[in-house]
Amino acid sequence: MGLLRHISWLLAGLALLPACEFDQDAAFELQTVAGHFLVEDSLGRPQLWQWTPDGMGPEYPFARDAVGDLARWQEEAWVSLPEQQLLVQFHPQSLAIVQQISTAPYQAHYFQPGSREILLSDTMQKALIFYGKKDGRFLAADSLGTPGPLDYRSSHFYVAYAHGLVAIWQEDALAIRRSHVLPAPITDWQQEPTFRNIGFGATDSGLWQVNLNVNDYLLENDPALTSFEKVRISPYLRRIYEKESLATFRLSQGQITGVGLTGVQDFEMDFFENQLFFKQNNQLWRLNLLNNQLIEEGPFPFSMRKALFFALPIGE
Repeated sequence: MGLLRHISWLLAGLALLPACEFDQDAAFELQTVAGHFLVEDSLGRPQLWQWTPDGMGPEYPFARDAVGDLARWQEEAWVSLPEQQLLVQFHPQSLAIVQQISTAPYQAHYFQPGSREILLSDTMQKALIFYGKKDGRFLAADSLGTPGPLDYRSSHFYVAYAHGLVAIWQEDALAIRRSHVLPAPITDWQQEPTFRNIGFGATDSGLWQVNLNVNDYLLENDPALTSFEKVRISPYLRRIYEKESLATFRLSQGQITGVGLTGVQDFEMDFFENQLFFKQNNQLWRLNLLNNQLIEEGPFPFSMRKALFFALPIGE
């Protein structure tokens, strides 16, 4: 009887819809409407820059002071403001503030939202802090050193410590599932769409790379030196909209693998729209890899630490 009742409600609701032509393909067509870049100037001071199809600039009304980190949870955009002891969730397109969370007495130099928790790295106090999304409580983890860059996948937080320790924390138990000691700290996390989290560490000779299996959280290899200066890995296994990039992009000696460019200083990749943002001669360029359209975005005397891109249905 319950199933029949639900079906009758559904039919009644459909009967109330206005008679119209409905293009399902158009209704579900997505496009990138905004990109958010965490950048550093020549003195290492971090800033936020927003890209939209109309242009690019530091137009954040809430991020006038020093920025700590930039992160996302699903389609939520977040930024930390350590000096103000704040986390700010903002609308990725309009930049309107959705919510603010006070982190006092802690500063979130790195942070990562999860399903139930938001994890904070306070590098000054050498503190790793769990913030409960529902009850707003702070819980300090046992000190294992100075925590740094964070990642989240499949209900686990990945924590890179300054002395080379990597700890994988279970979100539900707030306990360490597994840990590894590496010869140097991980400075950047990347996710393969299958079963690997990849940590990169910076050296004068290039990046070293270590692979962690997300099923058993074991290392798949010893840290291995690469010839690359930066790597960005596609999160997609297959194309749904016939435009997503499935490739991995690597920067080495001014060239990006698979792209006919030279003199590249830095880059980030919008994998959904298959467009490459790259810095060349202190100018920022955007290259659409589907049609090879090249657009100059303007002067850009910054290095790019990370970028997040957000897609919405066309017309929103």
